[in-house]
Amino acid sequence: MKTRIIDGVEVHSSSGNVYADLGLADAEQLKIKTDLVIAIRKTIKLSKNLSSFVESAKNDDFYWVEKIKLDFAIELDRCRRDPFWS
Repeated sequence: MKTRIIDGVEVHSSSGNVYADLGLADAEQLKIKTDLVIAIRKTIKLSKNLSSFVESAKNDDFYWVEKIKLDFAIELDRCRRDPFWS
């Protein structure tokens, strides 16, 4: 850890792991757990934003037209794969 004096105060540069900087024995595990929690929270936030976006898109006719086209394409592909239609 690099140490400097700024305005008479001793300042230490971080190693990138606050738990290691504090001298905790299980610092690497704690950092991994913290990174995992951060990733989960970001995923939850993104999921909420995506749900909100989809709900607002449903108010637009374009959404429903595209849904109908997609449903038709999926059904057409299903029929194409069905031996009855071959």
